[in-house]
Amino acid sequence: MTLLKKLRITRDSVHAGDDCDAPHQRWLTRSESESLDSVMQSILSDAYLPQIFGGKASWIVCGPGALAVVAQQWKAPHFLVDAQTAIADFDELTFVYWCQVDPDKLIKCLQTGLPLPDKYGQ
Repeated sequence: MTLLKKLRITRDSVHAGDDCDAPHQRWLTRSESESLDSVMQSILSDAYLPQIFGGKASWIVCGPGALAVVAQQWKAPHFLVDAQTAIADFDELTFVYWCQVDPDKLIKCLQTGLPLPDKYGQ
C-alpha cells in the first residue's frame, strides 16, 4: 500500500507586484517514498519560480534546514542533502529568494556555516 504525503510548497515574492499572491502557496500530494529530487524536478518544471530580468535569481530551498540551492541560470538544483531522501518526513518546502547573489557563494556558506551574503549586496 502506498502512503501519500501532502506537502506544502511556498516561495518568497521577487518584487512588490508579486506580493499580491504571497506566500504563493501550493499543495502537492505525492507518495511518501518519492525522492526530494523527484519532487523538486516536478516543482521546477511547472514554472513555479518566477523568472527575473537578468536571469540570475538564486533560491535557498528549506524544509527541515537548508536542502538545496536553485539558480535561474542552472538546469538543476544543487542539493545540500541526499537528493534521494524520501519526502516522508517533510511537511513543507520553502523557496527563499536570495536576489541575484552568486549561488556558488550561497552553497559555500551553507556547507561551511559561514554567514550568508547580504541578499541586497549591501
